[in-house]
Amino acid sequence: GATSPAYALNDSKFFQSLSHSLRQYIATQQEKPIREDSVAGKVLSALLSVSSFAKIYTFNYTDLKQTAMKLGLTTDFEYEHVHGNIQNDSVILGIQDDADVFGGYEFLYKTFNQYYSSHEILFDLLDADEVIFFGHSLGKTDYHYFQRFFQMQCRSEMKRTEGKKITIFTFDDASRISVLTQLRAMNNKRTDLLFNQNDFNIFRTDGSDDKK
Repeated sequence: GATSPAYALNDSKFFQSLSHSLRQYIATQQEKPIREDSVAGKVLSALLSVSSFAKIYTFNYTDLKQTAMKLGLTTDFEYEHVHGNIQNDSVILGIQDDADVFGGYEFLYKTFNQYYSSHEILFDLLDADEVIFFGHSLGKTDYHYFQRFFQMQCRSEMKRTEGKKITIFTFDDASRISVLTQLRAMNNKRTDLLFNQNDFNIFRTDGSDDKK
């Protein structure tokens, strides 16, 4: 069906206002103190201490170097914002390309955002020996970043040498199940191949996996 251009234009303005309000909110949150004993802080500290760890991509909008500085960590590292950041007012909100919208609502596509830029995240995932995901739901809106990577690691004809070390940090058992559900959908219901052909682990940060 079709929709009124006037409605679309009005909704576009509301969407811009929502994006602006989100940027303001995130900016205030970024200034708050950080728990030094948090799992996130420990993981970041561990990664920054390993010189061979090649690249960090963040789907957050906040300044990762500012976070590192608050935790007393080195800021001598590079990273990339996948969906923009609040530092240069380039926050990207929206939906994935394969979603259908009414005419005039194309502004909802992330890739149509003026700040959307090219990233080598797909090739970096495929080239990496070890990949760590922290705090990402692997939801459908970001399928296009990860689906090919996980599908490659779930091929039935994979060789032993093609396996990777894949670690996912999530919050609790409900989020662990949610992540596995997303992976099952990406991989033609064969999450067993992900476990059996890779060094694959999911850790919960709510304390359930303290021994691990």
